[in-house]
Formats: sequence, structure tokens, C-alpha cells
Amino acid sequence: MLSINAAWEPANGDAVGRVRFGVTVGKRNARRSVDRALIKRVVREACRHYAAPFEDCATQGSARIDIALRLKSSLVDAHGAPLSMRAWRRQVRTDANDLLQAALTHIARRLAPLTN
Repeated sequence: MLSINAAWEPANGDAVGRVRFGVTVGKRNARRSVDRALIKRVVREACRHYAAPFEDCATQGSARIDIALRLKSSLVDAHGAPLSMRAWRRQVRTDANDLLQAALTHIARRLAPLTN
């Protein structure tokens, strides 16, 4: 349902340890603006929970990290029927947590050689 893009670069001065998150939800995948806003809110909450570990990783690697999350498919079940609001909120949060955890481990592994 969600996709993630992460970029990091060496930073100097105030930008060291800075982490920025971006969330994109297109009209094609969530027709109603209320649904798009709710999806963004759920994903932003997941990002808030992972902000501190990403900041620690960026500080240790003397880098700045940018992360973009995007809803890439509609919120439907395997049969094409729309999910209930509770089900898709849970699914979006689970996907966001899984992607952010995977990105955190990947970035930490890639930035580790820079600190040595």
C-alpha cells in the first residue's frame, strides 16, 4: 500500500541530525479529501514515533535524512472490496511502521562505515 524513498547526505553545522518526513496521498488512491487527510495523519503519527531513532542515526553518521512516504494503491481488500475505516487505518499504520523500521535499519547499516 505504501512506498518509501529515503535519501541522506553528509551535513555540516545545523543540518547534522536533521530528519524530514514527507507524506503524499494522491486523489487516485483515496478519492475523498477526508480519507486523504486521515491517511496523512496516521502516517505522520508513525513518523513521529520513529523520529528520534532516525535523528540519532543521522547524528551518529553526521548526515541529514529525508524520507518520503507515498500511498501507491487504493485501500481495498484482496477481492477488490473497499476496506472498513478501522481495517485500513490499521493497515496503513502497520505498513508505515514496517517501512520506517526497514528504512531505519538500512540507513543505520549504510551510515555506520561513515562514522569509523
